[in-house]
Amino acid sequence: MKTFPAAALGGLSALVGVSARPEYQLLIPNGRANGQATGHFGGPGAFRWSFAAAGYVWTTALCELDTDGDGQSNGLELGDPCCVWSPGAEESSLIGFSTADITLPGDASKMTGRSMPSCVPDPPPPPPAPPPPPSLPVNPPPSPPPPPRAPPPSPPPGVPLGTPARPPSPASPPPSPAPLAPPPLPPPPPAPPPS
Repeated sequence: MKTFPAAALGGLSALVGVSARPEYQLLIPNGRANGQATGHFGGPGAFRWSFAAAGYVWTTALCELDTDGDGQSNGLELGDPCCVWSPGAEESSLIGFSTADITLPGDASKMTGRSMPSCVPDPPPPPPAPPPPPSLPVNPPPSPPPPPRAPPPSPPPGVPLGTPARPPSPASPPPSPAPLAPPPLPPPPPAPPPS
């Protein structure tokens, strides 16, 4: 730890300890962009004191804070305006993240030219439309197959299988009616009288 006499720090009568820690640069977005000036610049409300008060952790509260009072949040000045960065994050996938025009969040005379982006993620795409209802077929469906034929009748008992069935013999014709007797002959004419 380096210590400086109070006269070198603005005439304070006590000795003040200042610790330079390069590893802190890895704990804030774009921490190496401005080198140690990121944490060592500014007065009593400087970013370094806010960072220490946050336990040296990049929090949403620290990101949204404007420690130098210039009207820009610490996150906007350090390239994380949406406060989504974390150590080791894949920066290209972070909403609004930038590595350009990084300024000092503890110096009100240094402001970024970037404006605050919309931090609302794009809505997910809508679900696919339901499939259309099935349309009527162009050709009507085939008609159902005909019912199966009745099996042939079983042969009468005692007839071996495979013997062709004989057609039933016709029934004997009914007996013919008895011939009708001829009608009776008319009576013979009367005999002529004897002469």
